[in-house]
Amino acid sequence: MSSPKEHLLKAIELQPGFADAHHQLSLILLQEGDDEGAAHHLDKVLEDDPAHTEARLRLGILQAGLGRHAEAQQNFEALLEEDPRDGRAHYRLGILALDRGNSHDAAYHLEKAAFIDPENSDTHYRLGLLHDGPEDFAKARSCLETAVDFDNRHVGARFELGRLLRRGRRFDDTGSLVDGGFDPEARECFEQTIRLDSEHAPAHEELAHLLAKVGEDKAASRSFRQAIQHDSSRITAYLGLARLQKANPALTTCSDALAQDPENPPVHLHMAQRYLELEKVPKAREHFQLAADHASTRIVTLREESAEAAAQDRFIPARRLEDAAAELARQRAEALYQLGLLAVADKEASKARPHFENALTANSQHPGVHHQLAILQHTDGDDETAIESFRKSVEIEILNPEAHFLLAELLRAKGDEEMARNHYLITLDLEPGHRKAKRRLGKGS
Repeated sequence: MSSPKEHLLKAIELQPGFADAHHQLSLILLQEGDDEGAAHHLDKVLEDDPAHTEARLRLGILQAGLGRHAEAQQNFEALLEEDPRDGRAHYRLGILALDRGNSHDAAYHLEKAAFIDPENSDTHYRLGLLHDGPEDFAKARSCLETAVDFDNRHVGARFELGRLLRRGRRFDDTGSLVDGGFDPEARECFEQTIRLDSEHAPAHEELAHLLAKVGEDKAASRSFRQAIQHDSSRITAYLGLARLQKANPALTTCSDALAQDPENPPVHLHMAQRYLELEKVPKAREHFQLAADHASTRIVTLREESAEAAAQDRFIPARRLEDAAAELARQRAEALYQLGLLAVADKEASKARPHFENALTANSQHPGVHHQLAILQHTDGDDETAIESFRKSVEIEILNPEAHFLLAELLRAKGDEEMARNHYLITLDLEPGHRKAKRRLGKGS
């Protein structure tokens, strides 16, 4: 007995322009996972019947999935030409724009879709993803909560709501920029996500971070391990686990991470810090250098990709790539700073200084680097430059009493008694028992 597929193929052979047969065959091919074949037959439907909206919608969805974005956009826009209130077309154009990083078009179409079909939970979910700036925190939260209200089994919305509540950037009541701060609500979201999808690795990891934050280290370790079990490529989960472990087990965990990504800068940086704990200075120096070198290479790549995305008006990925590059730059600066400290400990100031200077090139806001450079500059007799470096250090890290004291010492030597006194007083405000500052003020009183 012939199958439905065989009957349809025979019908098309007898009548090549049989639109309904092409359409029915495309549905069978979709079920079989033959997207290219399904797209071919949907094209045939539209050749015979350009007004077949279901075929056009399905074809656009398939083309988007196959990476044929321009063709997909044409089909979705054709649907809007027929009916400007076609919520499905706006929704699909919004997803397409979001996937391509075009935030303006994504917002326009998704907001239209939400107005036309307010019960489409995924539209609200996508809008929540789109509003990712600190000024949009409340709007993103509202969108994600609406998505969950309409579909309490929407795993993506539940997870992203938790992630937003835990570490989404926002302005607090005083206008200060803060991260999340809604940990109990976030924890509930991650636990619900895991109940819906027990293998959701990101949810296991996010839950682990929350557990570690409140001192539930054993539970956090289990959650980090579950995240790794379900997705062995999650380097951040290895690092989270390593931070809860003693030095030797942490190094083993980091080695497992390097098996997934041998040139990962944060892993090398963490390994270097753990080798320092074990007083294995040569190994620490080796990994600090690897962290700095690999970070440099990745920063260049990320910024090139960001520039390319921006040139194509894909601003969402452009911003995220630039953020990733900035984070790596901070880690490169820390690795170079530590290399400089090791050189200082070895009394090799000539080696330390280039490390500190390169660290500032990577991250001009690293307070420790300004502090150490100031000490080296003073040692070299360049007190004017040292004063400027100490000033930058205390501007960035105002609560560092020793930096204020050393700055006061240089200002006093320069003859600026009033400014020196101010910094001695700040030193004592921060560290009331600072004996040297007390003595200086005693002599000056």
